[in-house]
Amino acid sequence: MQWNDWLTILCVVPGAVLALGGAIGVLRMPDFYTRLHPAGKSDTLAQLLIMLGLSFQVFDEGTTTPGLTLSRLILISAILFVTAPTATHAITKAAHLDGLKPWEPGHPVPPEASSSADHDADLAARPDSPPADSDEPTRPSATPGHDV
Repeated sequence: MQWNDWLTILCVVPGAVLALGGAIGVLRMPDFYTRLHPAGKSDTLAQLLIMLGLSFQVFDEGTTTPGLTLSRLILISAILFVTAPTATHAITKAAHLDGLKPWEPGHPVPPEASSSADHDADLAARPDSPPADSDEPTRPSATPGHDV
């Protein structure tokens, strides 16, 4: 193995571990806002480390156009480095403007954080929902003064 292979390993492995940590963080956090934090932070750093590791492979003997490949990797990294946090911010702002309240410690975990089995049980317990074995499609109930 050459020097660039070792540097690639030193960058790609931590990047992959950070990406995995971010994925686990998304699954473990209690509400929408706290789930976006590990998704946004770890993905940005993980992609930066992975792209840095890939850029060391440009110096391999088999690369025919190292300058072009390196410039493409730098351009992709720059675009991702700007767009990923911007998208996270836009999603968070849209949720806030829509009225989604953040979870507060001491309060029950929001329904979107519970498991799918809990969600199915909650739906089955609602009086306005059809039985689970029914073929009837679900429809939102009409609110007075609003057309459905």
